[in-house]
Amino acid sequence: MGWYMYAVASAETTLLVAGFVAAIPERWRLWGLLIVTISVAAADLYSVHLVSIPYHTGFTAHLQNHSVSSFHVGRIREIGLSEVVQRLGVNKPRWMTASALLAAWGAYVLATLVLTSLPFAIRGQIRTSAD
Repeated sequence: MGWYMYAVASAETTLLVAGFVAAIPERWRLWGLLIVTISVAAADLYSVHLVSIPYHTGFTAHLQNHSVSSFHVGRIREIGLSEVVQRLGVNKPRWMTASALLAAWGAYVLATLVLTSLPFAIRGQIRTSAD
């Protein structure tokens, strides 16, 4: 996982959805699209909340044998959410306050939920060129 992969994630997701829409019979397309969308959203939420944030806040670290220590959710309870936000704010611009970080996180989660619900919003428009 690397930040440089975000450049291709949108294209890969688009191709994945287009492939599923083309391969699934029309009556199952909505559910197929919903499953793909939820799967991609779950992978993204997992990678952000259980890999990236723990890494950038020091919950995981590189060990001497070149492996990375594992993250345990219980550690967040030990130090508190405010400490997590403070750690994320290290080496950030002054305008990137704890409130700004929480607002950005909220917008990210909201956007993920909205995008996951799109298959239902566009259910009448799901077609392929073969139709």
